Amino acid sequence: MQNFALLKRLGSVKRPVLLKRGMSSTIKELLLSAEYIASHGNDQIILCERGIRTFETATRNTLDLAAVPLLNELSHLPVIVDPSHATGRRSLVRPAAKAAVAIGADGLIIRFTLARRRPGRTAAIGADRYSRLCGRRTRLLRPVAWRDRHITGR
Repeated sequence: MQNFALLKRLGSVKRPVLLKRGMSSTIKELLLSAEYIASHGNDQIILCERGIRTFETATRNTLDLAAVPLLNELSHLPVIVDPSHATGRRSLVRPAAKAAVAIGADGLIIRFTLARRRPGRTAAIGADRYSRLCGRRTRLLRPVAWRDRHITGR
């Protein structure tokens, strides 16, 4: 969030940017970073909440769920949540993901390792394969699109 040369470069590319909030960053710093990217020409920005550092030691970070509706209120940009990074505990990912959806997240990033197939390597898979691996159907969120949220009032 403080690497201005990188943020400036991201502003010049014509590809979507996933801007993840740092564990010690404020909401204001996240929004100012997004604004810096946009001011250099790239308005395809997705904000990502993935937990902040607190005094709690039971989880990797503390998922700041209040940030989601606040970011929706303060910005027209889509907001996604990474519950796997925020909690760092497998048992907490599903409830944290449900909470993120309930509070208004536009999407989720759920990271996991296929330990039996590729020890120590993370794999990205689609929703269908994720559903099969979980043994149950997952409810997909509405797609994150470059919609005009300021027009729709969201």
